[in-house]
Amino acid sequence: MRIIAFDPGGTTGVAIYDTDTEREWTRFELGPKEHHAALWALLAEEVHIVYETFDYQRRDVEFGVSLELISREYIGIIKLHREYLEEGGVYVELHPQKPAQRMFWTDEKLKKLGLWVSSEHERDATRHLLYHLCFTLNDKKYLYALQP
Repeated sequence: MRIIAFDPGGTTGVAIYDTDTEREWTRFELGPKEHHAALWALLAEEVHIVYETFDYQRRDVEFGVSLELISREYIGIIKLHREYLEEGGVYVELHPQKPAQRMFWTDEKLKKLGLWVSSEHERDATRHLLYHLCFTLNDKKYLYALQP
């Protein structure tokens, strides 16, 4: 099964992994320019999708509230993709995750697994995909790999 995970935002992190072949991870970013069409094209026939939800957080209120909603637009593209394929009879699994769910997979853990990359957004998409593999699909190999 091929799984694709997204950390949507001004720059969208993407992580792709195939559980059947266990081939090397594919990770990259879309953006920072608007990338609605690129996201739509990337989704193509994807049916197992993990993505980070948008939670409004009032950070740095003392500097003024800056609310960036582009993440919601990209999540809308993902949901439109599901609706489009399901109208054609193809079932699409969407797995939304809260931002906090990625926190289990620290930089240290990613480094130990050889999955650390310099891009924060690619790392976050990787964290979401790992969380899904280990705690939703119950594939523990990455957890076992962390043991001494």
